This record gives sequence, C-alpha cells and structure tokens, in this order.
Amino acid sequence: MRRIKAVFGYSRVSGADQLKGGGLNRQRLVIARYCQGRELEVKKMFEEQGISGTLSERPAFASMLADCELENVKIIVVEDLSRLARELMVQMNLATLIASKGIELFSANTGENISEALQSDPMRRAMIQMQGVFAELERAVIVKRLENGIKQIEDSGLRNGVPVRRRTLDGKVKVRGRLRITERYPELIPIVSDLRGEGESLNGIAKVLNRKGYKNDAGGQINHVNIARILIYKR
Repeated sequence: MRRIKAVFGYSRVSGADQLKGGGLNRQRLVIARYCQGRELEVKKMFEEQGISGTLSERPAFASMLADCELENVKIIVVEDLSRLARELMVQMNLATLIASKGIELFSANTGENISEALQSDPMRRAMIQMQGVFAELERAVIVKRLENGIKQIEDSGLRNGVPVRRRTLDGKVKVRGRLRITERYPELIPIVSDLRGEGESLNGIAKVLNRKGYKNDAGGQINHVNIARILIYKR
C-alpha cells in the first residue's frame, strides 16, 4: 500500500469582488479534486486575500514556505500559475524559489509538475541552483548582521540609543537568552544561602520564595532544581 503524501494548497485573490464571488472557495475545491485519487492529502491551505498578482512578497506565501520546512512537506498545489501570480516574471521567480527548496509545485488545472518542467530546462535549472545559493548567502548575511548587532549592543550598552536594563550580576549587558533567577533577583543569593545554612531543605526554600512572590526563569513557580542552581551559581 502506497503512502499518502501531505501537500499544501495555495490560493490567491486580488480584490474584494473576487472575495465576494467565492474565488478562494473555487480554488480550494479545484485543488481538493486534483488531490483526490492521487494519494495526496491537503494538509493545509494558505490563502492570500486582496494581494496583487504582481506583488512577490506576500505573507501567506512566506508562511507556506516556512511550514514546508518545519513540517517536511515537499508538494505545493495551485489551481494554475495565474493564482501564483499573473505577471510572468513574478510567476517564474516564485516558482523558481519553490523549486530551489526541493519542493514540487503542481498545477491542478493542467496536472503539470511545474518544478520538474523548470528543472528540465538547463538555463532554468541553473537559475534554480543560483536561487538556492543566493538564499543560503542571504541567510548567512542575516545571521552575521544579527551577531554584529548583538555585539554592538553588548559593547555600547545601548539599544537604539536607549540604555539596556538587562544585566548579568557582574554588570555586563545581557542580550541573549533569558535572565537567570540570580540575575533578576540578586538578593536571592544571600537569602537562599542563609536558609540553607539554617538547615532548610531545597523544597522548603522554594516554598518560602514562592510565598514571597518570586518567579523562576520562565515566570513560573520556583522549585528545588532552581534552588540547587542558585546554590551552585553563587554569583
């Protein structure tokens, strides 16, 4: 028995008149009918409303590509390429982007595997490969910019000209991750040390702090593990 493959459907309408006329419903039905009998199951529909066909940046499309990676979905179905975009150049750009991510794009009206057709053209295949290279480069550049931005904040102590309040116990700017309990409540170190010195158990200390309204790193109740870490940190 062959395994049913999960697919994402993508539909788009560009105006209020199409919304009222049921354009999205029609596209949804066409995509569903295409998948029936082909061992394909529409796991999720991504619908773009009021978006021009010439606009390459669209939120539902971006979410769909992100979810493809997160949920390991390798097939996208559209009613036809005009629903991806009306303008040919935008169609090709978006279809090339999809193919560069190893995702197959199908047209429900024609049954054509758009990604496969693109790959069969040597010039288009080269463009797909270049798209993947540029996408990887873009990710690397973004990561580098973020790292440089964080380092600049840590060095200057300013974020957009405003002093950063989050600090470690030794006074350094803290940009990454959550504040530890001892960084949020420096006064806990002597309190916990004194209670432990008086023979109080870890659970007992946690109960005392919870009654006083203290919270752990995630904003929940303090437990014995948190107390043990405070005793280890001692800083």
